[in-house]
Amino acid sequence: MRVTPPITPSLFLFALVPLPRADTLDVPGEFPSIQAAVDAAASGDTVLVAPGTYDEHVVVDGKTVHLLSAAGAGVTTIRSQLTGRPVTFQGGAGGTLEGFTLTEGRAGKGGGLACLAGAAVLVRFNTIADCESDFDGGGVFALDAAVTLEKNVVELNRSLFGHGAGIYLEGDDPVVLSGNTVRDNVCVSIEVRGGGIYCDAPGAELVGNTVERNDSYEGGGAALLGDDAVLLDNTWAENEALLAGGGLWIEGRGARLENETLRDNDAILDAGGGVFASGDGLELLGCELRGNRAENFGALSASGAQIVLDGCLVEDNENGAVAIRGGSAYVADSRFEGNSSSFWEAALTFREGGVGFVERCVFAGNTADASAAGLRLLDGAQVVLRDSLVAGNASLVQPSRGDGGGVYVEESTLLVERCTLTANEAFLPLGGTLGGGGIHVAAGSAVCQVRDSIVFGNAAFGGTAPEIYDGAGGVTVATSDVGGGWPGAGNLDADPEFAAPDGVPPDYRLTAGSPCVDAADPASLPLTTDLGGRPRVSDGDLDGLPVLDMGAYELGRTELVATGDGTPGTALVLDVTGPSGWLGVLLLANEPGAFYAPPFGVYLFAPGSFLSCPYGIFALPAQFAPLVPVDVAGTFVLQAVGADPVQVVGDASGSVALDL
Repeated sequence: MRVTPPITPSLFLFALVPLPRADTLDVPGEFPSIQAAVDAAASGDTVLVAPGTYDEHVVVDGKTVHLLSAAGAGVTTIRSQLTGRPVTFQGGAGGTLEGFTLTEGRAGKGGGLACLAGAAVLVRFNTIADCESDFDGGGVFALDAAVTLEKNVVELNRSLFGHGAGIYLEGDDPVVLSGNTVRDNVCVSIEVRGGGIYCDAPGAELVGNTVERNDSYEGGGAALLGDDAVLLDNTWAENEALLAGGGLWIEGRGARLENETLRDNDAILDAGGGVFASGDGLELLGCELRGNRAENFGALSASGAQIVLDGCLVEDNENGAVAIRGGSAYVADSRFEGNSSSFWEAALTFREGGVGFVERCVFAGNTADASAAGLRLLDGAQVVLRDSLVAGNASLVQPSRGDGGGVYVEESTLLVERCTLTANEAFLPLGGTLGGGGIHVAAGSAVCQVRDSIVFGNAAFGGTAPEIYDGAGGVTVATSDVGGGWPGAGNLDADPEFAAPDGVPPDYRLTAGSPCVDAADPASLPLTTDLGGRPRVSDGDLDGLPVLDMGAYELGRTELVATGDGTPGTALVLDVTGPSGWLGVLLLANEPGAFYAPPFGVYLFAPGSFLSCPYGIFALPAQFAPLVPVDVAGTFVLQAVGADPVQVVGDASGSVALDL
């Protein structure tokens, strides 16, 4: 039972008091100017502005006012004719600025818009253009203000002697930039940063912005100094820095970049055409760094205690691609392709004592005019390279010598495990004999260990050279296939029989007859996947004993694809592919890796329920459509296993889970 409380005198009096109601003030219908309407507005009111050009310096001071245009930025302009700033929020003011063009503003800081002293402002659907500041913030200046910039165009602004020609943000208040276009802004002076954006605010969020053709001394696209910045789905294109960080200059700790596109940015005199970062805790996840240029390392130059590069594409960058300087780095599931260097810089370089772990990466088609087109270590670096492909890279300088078409190690330590290095080339003029098309270990204290890998088919253009050149006497090789042979337990000198080494693109997976299948160290049981995502270890030669394969790829005999939702009474279409002519077996289990073979022709799904399938043993490839019984229930795993002769062995790479 609901009891209604009695109305007390105080409650009765409160009910009679009208709540404050926000008003809308029309310009120029009710007020001749925007500033007149703002002055008359109470906190929470809206000033609605009709189309036109308003030559004003609008100031919102100490109250919340929503400045809205009636028809959008294309027809509604606030212009200051270079005599001041078009719009200012200050004194704890709040509100909204929506649908205006702010132009021809000029101020010491914040030529177009300023948000100051505790202001909390939503700025959206505006164009801020052709404004100028003596110091910071040619277009937008925010200091100690909570600002959200959403879907604005900030363009053609200038900062004469300060940072952030397009946007300048500083303070501890939250700032968010979402869906903006920031382009063609210029920081004119030297030793300033952030042609497009300068942000010194912790936890800043930049999402879905396009920042292009901005120019500054450092950080042509943006300079980020605040800790824990989050960047998601932004595009940084054709920005330029005179010194470092053509696209991004990052100093703050804990920056996270996810699904970022950095293309065609330039750092003219120094490093990091795409990104220059000196802060700790930098993460790049699923990013594309393409076509960037620098004097050194066109894509990324980074230093710090912890750096992550995961799932990234690093392609067609000039003068080397990525440099990890000091600290530690984790580089995984990334591709380094088509990068070039006019001297020593490689697609990926570790230096200054950097410690790295590189796994499931591809280094392909990179070129250098001196040494180390693929991976380079120097200055005491320590790196593990694992489950990766280094193929088709070339060191081509003339007339001097190019060393280490694939990998170059100098005064550093490298461990190569489960990798494939092939079709790399080192230029050796005049019949030279050094080089090392696959791996070059320079004289000195360098150490290189190669295990469970393939180093085969690497060349020396213009001379002859071993697959691995050991100038330091520090190379050891075990259970690997090395062209020309190498001393060590379990080593081979045999054609690895790749699937399609001359294909377009080449395919360096192993074939069923490869001597590298099940030929690595029998004691190696890595809890990882190979470069193609297959689990290690499988029984590639089908002798009943799963053993690791040499190289970056584990041979998987079967692929199983199930089409259909498993609705009782309908058919599942099962496609099983594998080496032509081989036989396969369909198994059913409660989880991947748990095998058992019921009588051929009938597959048990649940007590009393059966999946009818007359194809217990079949030739690969095969397709069939078994009928799902009406009364099945539960989650089960179909597993396709290749066998020759027919036997119940294999791996779970051909598994499909069915939730019935």
